[in-house]
Amino acid sequence: MNFTDMNTVVPKPCIEILFGEKGWHLEKSLFDTEAIRKVHGFLLDRRKALQSRFEEWKGEQISSDDDYARHQAAIPQYETNGLPKDLRHYLTGEFDLHTRLDKMIVQLLGSPRVFAFLSDALASEHYVVHYPPMIRFKVADAPGSVLPAHQDGPYSPHLTDFVTIWVPLVDIDQECGGLYMFDGSHLDGVVSHDSSGPWAYGVGETVKTYPRTHVEMHAGDALIFPALTIHGSAPQRSRSRQRMSIDFRVIRKPEDTTKSYFSPLNNEVVQRH
Repeated sequence: MNFTDMNTVVPKPCIEILFGEKGWHLEKSLFDTEAIRKVHGFLLDRRKALQSRFEEWKGEQISSDDDYARHQAAIPQYETNGLPKDLRHYLTGEFDLHTRLDKMIVQLLGSPRVFAFLSDALASEHYVVHYPPMIRFKVADAPGSVLPAHQDGPYSPHLTDFVTIWVPLVDIDQECGGLYMFDGSHLDGVVSHDSSGPWAYGVGETVKTYPRTHVEMHAGDALIFPALTIHGSAPQRSRSRQRMSIDFRVIRKPEDTTKSYFSPLNNEVVQRH
């Protein structure tokens, strides 16, 4: 099979070809429910630990989403006061490196069902996963956690021709927003990116030329798209459901990356420095 539901299963040299005119694919219930629940519970505990560390560093408690957003806005001031790197990640809605290195997370892409699906879709049983993946959380109305519309390619110059697999750990709907996908944007090559707040890249007004789709999902679904598809954060308004998600980068073979990776075929991490 492939992502475009075309008759041929042989991928062209460039992964973008697999995604047809739309530029993204939703695979429902790709991940085991219990495995997703286990990872979600682990990340909830890790976020609480990071919050406790920040509260200790700052000398005050975060008692609400509004408190969190207020501290987000003060990141430049906190950095002048020596804000540790892992706590800066926390304030932008990202998990620290120690959390991301936990092998349980990347092993989600090595389950038999996922392995069969990706091996077929990418025509490679030797696909590997950039290690560690990125893991994010978003609380309600915290603008500093919102990623601008962007392509993943400029963020990942060490990878050649990859797909992103975006995995929500909670249900995604209009209240608890996920990703906006800009349909067809992968067909126009690399677009210009500029600095955007705390984020390195954003495409600005370019996105207005593409239809926009907010993809609603259930925990354990997978949103899959190539490096050139423009996407960005949808609003997170839910005060009862904290959005958590994992960004995996998957390539067909180890030779297509210069950095560390996880091999689902061998269930091992290969460290590169």
